[in-house]
Amino acid sequence: MEVEQPQATATAHPNQEYIDDLDRLLKAAAHPRSVALLQKALEEAEREAVGNGAAKDSKSVTKQRTAGVPVTRSTHKISQYGWDQTSKVIKIYITSISDLSRASNDDVRGKFKDKSFEVEVKAPKGKVYSLVISDLFEPIVPADSSVKLKSGTVIVTLKKSSTKDWSCLTAIEKKLKDAREPKTPKMDKSEDPRAGLMGLMKQMYQDGDDDMKRTIAKAWHESQEKRVKDPGLPEI
Repeated sequence: MEVEQPQATATAHPNQEYIDDLDRLLKAAAHPRSVALLQKALEEAEREAVGNGAAKDSKSVTKQRTAGVPVTRSTHKISQYGWDQTSKVIKIYITSISDLSRASNDDVRGKFKDKSFEVEVKAPKGKVYSLVISDLFEPIVPADSSVKLKSGTVIVTLKKSSTKDWSCLTAIEKKLKDAREPKTPKMDKSEDPRAGLMGLMKQMYQDGDDDMKRTIAKAWHESQEKRVKDPGLPEI
């Protein structure tokens, strides 16, 4: 008598619900770090569910689940660069990024506006380097500005909107430069010359360095000694 073998029924793996939850979270995640953590957890859960004998299938399933998920890249801010100019353009040179020997112009991207620009460079090992300047000293022509990679150096070319010479690359640098420069004292012609001289020396004392302060203090002390000897001398 032939006995019919009962058909095996597929049973869900106890981790399946956990895997499904991870899958839903991964599809909803936006932050690169969250994506990376969820993707790793999903791979481990699927390997455990499938077993060591089906590791290849597990990787295939994970690849299908994570299709369309962006590759995680770490972003680094570019803080070191040099610049030069002609009457027509500003050129910015970025040499601080290492290992760009295999990179091409397809790995660099530039976004230009009237008074700002942004450059992004994709380097090996998932690194992205970014330079953002939002307060250029003078307006530029975005359509005629560009970025390229040459011999491991990123070169940003900004087309000037006029032939005016730039004393600084950014407006904030100009403000800081002006703040550091000593102000030229001005004398009011309508006031007493002696009072104007006192005001001039006071301002020079406040704005001057240590040597200037010592010189002014010495001059004032000597003038006081001379006035004691000769009261007719003007006071300073």
